[in-house]
Amino acid sequence: MGAKLCNILHQQQNTEAEDTNQCFDYSELLAMKHQLVSTIQKEMRVAAGAENLYRATKNRKTKAQVKELRKSSEEKVKALYSSLLKLTQEIARKEAENTRELQFCSFNATDFRRIQVLGRGSFGKVLLVEYLPANIICALKVLKKDNINNEEEIQRILAEKQIGQLVNPDRFLVDLYATFTSKYHLFFIMEFVAGGTLRTHLESCGHFDLEKATFYAACITLGLSAIHTKDVIHRDLKPGNLLIDKAGYLKIADFGMGKTGIGYGDRTSTILGTPAYMAPELVKEEQYTRAVDWWALGVIVYEMLLGTRPFTGMDIDFMYEWIEEDEPHYPDSLEPQALSFISQLLMKNPEERLGSTQDDAEDVAHHPFFNNTAWDDIIDGKATAPFVPSLNGPEDVSYFAEKYTKLPANLTLPKGPCAEMADDIEEAFQDFNFSAF
Repeated sequence: MGAKLCNILHQQQNTEAEDTNQCFDYSELLAMKHQLVSTIQKEMRVAAGAENLYRATKNRKTKAQVKELRKSSEEKVKALYSSLLKLTQEIARKEAENTRELQFCSFNATDFRRIQVLGRGSFGKVLLVEYLPANIICALKVLKKDNINNEEEIQRILAEKQIGQLVNPDRFLVDLYATFTSKYHLFFIMEFVAGGTLRTHLESCGHFDLEKATFYAACITLGLSAIHTKDVIHRDLKPGNLLIDKAGYLKIADFGMGKTGIGYGDRTSTILGTPAYMAPELVKEEQYTRAVDWWALGVIVYEMLLGTRPFTGMDIDFMYEWIEEDEPHYPDSLEPQALSFISQLLMKNPEERLGSTQDDAEDVAHHPFFNNTAWDDIIDGKATAPFVPSLNGPEDVSYFAEKYTKLPANLTLPKGPCAEMADDIEEAFQDFNFSAF
């Protein structure tokens, strides 16, 4: 690390943001961010090497030493990511102060060429766009302010932004590039992941073979490891929130239901998520830990291999009762190691669930289900995915549902937030603008 980087990390540890402003100009901050990202990548390679050595060695003393090295490296990565978040926030503040010095510091809806609709919901739309000043193809999530009805929804939107800043960059997470506001809308500029959702592919194929399901499960495990390392839980992991990139790797998306500050042993109690993927402790409205994310992985792996969810039912109360009390049906055709993996992830008692210990994703990755998984190659992006999307250029949306892509890619002007919420919304999002470019 250079002297300037060490200096700013020391200042960040003491939360001396104002001193940083005086000592470093914008170009220096960008250089330090680049160096910090490089340092994180190097430290992650050290952790990956220690993990590989840990698995390979049989000597207990050596394993203990390697485990300590791995733990130290993981702690360094966590601290470095915290510093990266603070540095990114400082860069964003600099951009806001001096917009003329930076190409990407401010955005306007007219800066984007709207290409096609990728998705749509009650919140608004996700569009494929080109950011014209820089010729960048990206996804633009557009939220209507008049659809915000309460403080809880405000906090979810702010949490999505905060978590996006905190957990990126990471190969297994959809990157958040920037956020900005207009009079009627909130905008998230995100990485465009061209291969479509896992849900779309499941609906097309019915189910996956063991090789494909194992590869995707490995990607999800690495993605959950990345967010759990930063004390974030997702709480809405499902095929619709998993996207396949152009290399065939899976990325976790949509942190709108996520929560920060949940490390090992921490609990929370807000009840939310998609019912079919909710753990028993959520269904029973009990306090819960980050183990709810590992339960969701179990549901997803079951669905990938068998083409149906383990807990279904037209009546949601019946489905909740099934989740709480009954075991899934495991057909004889299911591979023994897959059955073991899924059943350990779907343990009703969260303290007995695979991944519930302090080692988190490490425990999951060591299950025999992944015996043939080349973790280092996947982490480095060297593994060949079992399916690679066939794309015809950077604007290809053929892996997204036609019911969305055929819609007009326009922005409708809403009536504006209701009068009783207008002041709250204005105040909540006055500092919403952010850029990681």
